[in-house]
Amino acid sequence: MAAINFVPIFYTVFLFIFCLTAIVTLGGILKWKAFNKIHDKYLKVLFTALLIELVGAVMLTYQSLPPIQGYEVTEYRWLNDYVDYEDAWISWLSASQRQCLTHNNPSDGSEASVACKEITPELAAIRKSVKRTGKGDVLLVKDKSTGRYRGLVQYTFPDAGAPISMEVLDGKKTKEGLNLTFLQSIRIVDLQKGTAVRRSVTLKIEFTKESDSEAFKGFLFHSRAKTDSGKPLLIANSRLIRVSH
Repeated sequence: MAAINFVPIFYTVFLFIFCLTAIVTLGGILKWKAFNKIHDKYLKVLFTALLIELVGAVMLTYQSLPPIQGYEVTEYRWLNDYVDYEDAWISWLSASQRQCLTHNNPSDGSEASVACKEITPELAAIRKSVKRTGKGDVLLVKDKSTGRYRGLVQYTFPDAGAPISMEVLDGKKTKEGLNLTFLQSIRIVDLQKGTAVRRSVTLKIEFTKESDSEAFKGFLFHSRAKTDSGKPLLIANSRLIRVSH
């Protein structure tokens, strides 16, 4: 035998009693024809009952609402001053990858040929970016319930005329400042002959708050390359500057 769901019955009965009490009470207060003989002492009881029912209905409705999530939105200007890291990046490449830097790039579908599809556009992007500044607009959204950040970025590389969209995957405040993880989407790089696609990468930056300002500074490192000493390869000095409206 199927179990009876009493919830709809309960709400139906509650709504019926509430509506009936409201009609009788309002009718007595306004002295409608059918209710003009209700005694004042009964009218006070009905009015009190109506108020209790209203309070109960409001409380039940409030408890059934989803929790309100608070968000805080902040806009920043993002500046990356790229350093000259071409030689250090080339030094990090393997011997087979360095073949891609010559004019005799293999294009026979071999492993070296596949590697060149990544190395060649990256070298082109490096040469167009060093000692120049990339600029972007960052919209950070803080979830007050967790304290974590997500966001969107419109960023223009020094070697590009049009901005690309990036995403702030995660972020959190620290004692020193702000740690953010960016997802850089794929982008098109112009080569001497045609164009090439650079794959998407994840970038992490630890920003430190500058004293007496609404700005943060940090270091942007290559997502994979290392220096000869094994440390992450620095590619840009980074700043986040809060935008005031």
